[in-house]
Amino acid sequence: MSLRNVAQFVFGSSFLKFIPKNSDGSTPLPYPGKSEVAAFSGVGPFDFSGATAIAAVPLTIKINTTAETKTIDLSAAVDDSAVTATELMAAITTAAFTGVTASVDTRGYGKILATGKDGEVDYIQVYGEAATLGYFGFGFGLQFRYSNTQKTFVFTPTNVEDEKIETIDINGLKTYVITPGYRDGLTATMTESAVDDQLRALFTGGSYDTVNKIFIDPTADAFRPLIAVETESKMYLKNGNQSGDYIGSKITRAFNMSAKEDSIGDGGRNFQDPGYSFNGTDYKDPVSGSSIGASSTQDYTKAAFELLDYENI
Repeated sequence: MSLRNVAQFVFGSSFLKFIPKNSDGSTPLPYPGKSEVAAFSGVGPFDFSGATAIAAVPLTIKINTTAETKTIDLSAAVDDSAVTATELMAAITTAAFTGVTASVDTRGYGKILATGKDGEVDYIQVYGEAATLGYFGFGFGLQFRYSNTQKTFVFTPTNVEDEKIETIDINGLKTYVITPGYRDGLTATMTESAVDDQLRALFTGGSYDTVNKIFIDPTADAFRPLIAVETESKMYLKNGNQSGDYIGSKITRAFNMSAKEDSIGDGGRNFQDPGYSFNGTDYKDPVSGSSIGASSTQDYTKAAFELLDYENI
């Protein structure tokens, strides 16, 4: 509730971002208290035998809005069908990307760290053939998929209700205690108006051939990656507004989500609107063990939001 003369009104989500979690289980999204901006490969070994050219495997590293694409040389690997995390990180180091370091952490994951960046505000993406084969983003590449063609996207809190525990004595009198309920993650639903089979593959664990434009459904035992979700909504003041009169934006970030495909349309004589649903839990950092809630919401002034160049991150 708010006083109308100062109230801010939030419009529905206008821009959506989806990204797989890091292969070590960490979220690539910023959040309060996050200390570093890092992308993690798998632990390996990685099969690069199918790479287009083992001495020149394309890789893109993007920090916020700045993307840099190079090729990495893995010809020195002992076995290109079993490239180790150490060999992969060494090749990335040799390629000399700007503003990052590459190493293998104590757990065995390859780690690309954006130097001098703030985990509470900055983003890193790692994609391209080398990222896919190196199991960044669980093999999907650590890259945002975007949508501004959705009809609806709605977050709904999941709550465990208060519980009343009672006993009744021989005289019919009750003794009871009420234990408090609590927040237990969140869910979301999405209705799209357009078709994006790459996004569909990310949500379902299916595969998409970008060359031949073929989507293949996942099998029953297919791995379905966990994802992080970010939504942006415009805020307005009371009374009449033009769409460009927004005073700021509200960004909601959900850190630990799973997705599934509910519908690919109704088959009727109209445009087919895909439907998806999501389940989210609290997020636990895999290194520190610290936990935060399932999502966070941050308000930006119009000037601060436009400075982000948000749609190009």
